[in-house]
Amino acid sequence: MAEGPGPDLKLVASYPTDGDGLDCDADDPSCGVPIDTVLQLRFDRFLRPSTAIRQSIRITSGATTRFLSPDYDLVERVLIYRPSAPLEPGALYTLELLSPTEDNAFGFRAFDGAPLSAAGAPIKIQFRTTRDETQSAPLAEEPAPDCQTINTIFNTCAASGCHKSTEDDVPRMGLALDPRRPEKWLETAIDKPAHQTEVGATTGLTLTDPERFGVAMPIIDPGRPSSSYLMYKLLRLSENYKDNQDSFASDRYQLPQVDDVQPSDEEQARLREWFVRGNPMPDGGFSLGREQLRALQRWIQVGAPLNGCK
Repeated sequence: MAEGPGPDLKLVASYPTDGDGLDCDADDPSCGVPIDTVLQLRFDRFLRPSTAIRQSIRITSGATTRFLSPDYDLVERVLIYRPSAPLEPGALYTLELLSPTEDNAFGFRAFDGAPLSAAGAPIKIQFRTTRDETQSAPLAEEPAPDCQTINTIFNTCAASGCHKSTEDDVPRMGLALDPRRPEKWLETAIDKPAHQTEVGATTGLTLTDPERFGVAMPIIDPGRPSSSYLMYKLLRLSENYKDNQDSFASDRYQLPQVDDVQPSDEEQARLREWFVRGNPMPDGGFSLGREQLRALQRWIQVGAPLNGCK
């Protein structure tokens, strides 16, 4: 088990980017950042979920701006802030990402406690919104997957025989993901601690934001994919990041295009050393795909419902 944090967390890219809309022609009211823009931040490392909050950013302008609770896309390490109302037209905004200090505990950290560094993309970003009030309706929320989609994902996890549940065999680590028996998901996975994360004398109980992230983590934590051990076991397998064209690239966000959204080999090693034990999932030469990862993430995010699965 790794004892200390890895390298500092870095911002890879942002939308808006620093300087967007600052050099607009005065005769072009449509130039600038749309007033309904969604702030998007991509990091090089996995975040500690408890720091992916509103208090980890500071945004200032001539008007008060409020944001809804952010969404953390664990699959692509992107944090999304949606304003509760459109931004002010023609306004200059300054967005600052905070790093924890002795005087202020708020700020971004990686899952192992490493703080945000200013060494990556700018963590103080200025942009100006358009002067007209046309809205672009960006970045729609992903629909919740149906149960058949989740059945297909779990069938892949059970295909190697690791997590099938029969009367005669106990599945590996007691985790049963057989799609024919969704009641076993509730019995063995949902709100149940991952055995590989249980340390110390206490077992059978899950912890919320323990001092050391990952201890007594639920296999599936309804509403919180970034605190669900199953997600991290899947994210450690690089093949799970491919799309249908065998590409690792992603264009879901308005962020600058990246050629490879999977975590670095070093970050995957840090996950293993910190708390994600054993082999990645699925085992035995099987794999999922990035859209399946996203579907599972969304299913957990909406509460891991079992309606229609039985």
